[in-house]
Amino acid sequence: MIPEDRWIESVEYRNGPAVHHIISAVGGLVPGAEPHYYPEGYGRVMRAGPRQVVFNMHFNKEPGPGTALCTNIQAGIRFKDQGEVIKYVTGGNQLRIRGWEIPAGESSYSASMEYTFEEDVELMSFMPHMHLRGKAAQYEVTYPDGRHETLLHVPIYDFNWQHTYEFAARPILPEGSVLRFTLWWDNSEENRYNPDPTKDITWGLPTHAEMSQGYMNFRRLREVNFVVGDPIPESVAGDQENNEAN
Repeated sequence: MIPEDRWIESVEYRNGPAVHHIISAVGGLVPGAEPHYYPEGYGRVMRAGPRQVVFNMHFNKEPGPGTALCTNIQAGIRFKDQGEVIKYVTGGNQLRIRGWEIPAGESSYSASMEYTFEEDVELMSFMPHMHLRGKAAQYEVTYPDGRHETLLHVPIYDFNWQHTYEFAARPILPEGSVLRFTLWWDNSEENRYNPDPTKDITWGLPTHAEMSQGYMNFRRLREVNFVVGDPIPESVAGDQENNEAN
């Protein structure tokens, strides 16, 4: 049960080797990921309600004897201290590329999608997500004045080290900026991690299938100055908001 609205400071998961990913309304974990931390002055709301925080655990069990799952998962949420001032409310979106099929033997198949920002934001981080055929990822932006910029290029993607890439100098994206998200996969026999280069591959939950997500976090530019412990306005989006962009 969540007895009252709270401001989140950090979320951490500790998982066993059989966990493919953990997803919840307050964040998630993939192999190689670090805990998520909201620095001083930044925050995200967890709304009160007659429910427990639900964690979606995705396990990956290989077929055959001796592959039974044995894991110990821990999850922790730390909240902001009373009296701390929240200047900026953070947000995020899941970018999902749809409608692709990777041909058997294809060494550099790519697919893209675009997302238009409906408000001024400051970008905080990106994290691309694929499976064992993942090869590379790129985030680009076209500003309203026509300028074009590559924000993140991951030339060598590794499923076992899925990093969140945080900006040292955070770019400001005005309303109307268009983000283009592109992924590449290697479904050839040259990819030593490829489970089967003879098969055409589509989206699927198992690790031997593929995924096509890209996560981003940002802060809204408008300063709010909420005090932790005071009532949180209903206009502030909480952990129930739908953060998937199609």
